[in-house]
Amino acid sequence: MPISKAQFNEGSDETRYHLFRFLKDRSDEAFTVDELVDHLKAEGVVGYGARGLGDTALLLTAGALLDDMVRSSFAEKKIIAGKAYFSFRPEHSLARLATSLWMFY
Repeated sequence: MPISKAQFNEGSDETRYHLFRFLKDRSDEAFTVDELVDHLKAEGVVGYGARGLGDTALLLTAGALLDDMVRSSFAEKKIIAGKAYFSFRPEHSLARLATSLWMFY
């Protein structure tokens, strides 16, 4: 169902915020998209099931958000043993956060 432009402009991206916080709080670890999606589902952050997103949609959404965080220097991505891992980038994130808060709210 469509939303108004005002709702769009006022909306926040809760999923992106939770991914950011999860990675930041565990900055000494790196996670696959599957592991991050499991966290989002466990926390009830994303709709799942009959009326929510299925696993494929969750993986695509989380992957797109994580790739955007990499481009914005909030996260780092490395391919290890054929799997993509994501980790928080503290050396760049705090400076960029001050000018990019709109990205998370």
